[in-house]
Amino acid sequence: MAALARLRRLRFAYRVGLVMAAALAVVAVTLSVPPLPQPDSFHDFVDKRPLAGIPNFGNVASNLGFLVAGLAGLMVLRSVPAHLNLTRLPYYALALALIGVCLGSGYYHWEPTTPRLYWDRLSMTAAFMSLSAAIVADRVDRRTGLALLPALLLAGVLAATHWRQSEFAGAGDLRIYFLVQFVPALCLPLIVLLFADRIGHERYLFWMLGLYALAMLLEQGDRVVYRTLGGGISGHALKHLAAALGAYMAFHRLREAAR
Repeated sequence: MAALARLRRLRFAYRVGLVMAAALAVVAVTLSVPPLPQPDSFHDFVDKRPLAGIPNFGNVASNLGFLVAGLAGLMVLRSVPAHLNLTRLPYYALALALIGVCLGSGYYHWEPTTPRLYWDRLSMTAAFMSLSAAIVADRVDRRTGLALLPALLLAGVLAATHWRQSEFAGAGDLRIYFLVQFVPALCLPLIVLLFADRIGHERYLFWMLGLYALAMLLEQGDRVVYRTLGGGISGHALKHLAAALGAYMAFHRLREAAR
């Protein structure tokens, strides 16, 4: 904790510079590699079992976690008192984006194809960008976070759309889409570490980041988890639940602060 306190006592410009340098490094490395096409195996999830007339039931139904997180977030935001001076707009955008993830990802997993995957990725970029603006507003500067929100949302839309258009043109390129995942994945933990907490209950942000990291591991271990658990549930379905719970942690923090 002492080391963390020392980091947060660095000059504001130095801390902002560290975050920007990390973001630029990710951009430079990503754009330095050749175009990355969508692997043909991407749509081959291990759990294809139908249930109650729903194909790929586990991967479809597990998206309800995002719906629950989004609706719970909207309820939390209604009860946050104004005197806490919280920046609500990015959190409202996050809540709505999570509901969109439920719809977009559910639509994709019903019949996994590249055209359907666009709607999954479009909604996920909205969630990533909204969360990024919220964390910047909370911990770096309120006005900057609010100003970044529309720009980041537009960047997310353009990244997902660029990937879609490149696929349809026969030269698929995931690099720009990856940036809207990798830049927040690196910069948000840095922002949490470098900038002081203004709201309290900071542990929920660490829970959020930890659950997101777990979700990424579960996604990569889709088949391993499925086999390890005896075919009960797949890693990808658990990824949905872990990511939804992680997103809810951002709202739960506000709920605790409002008490």
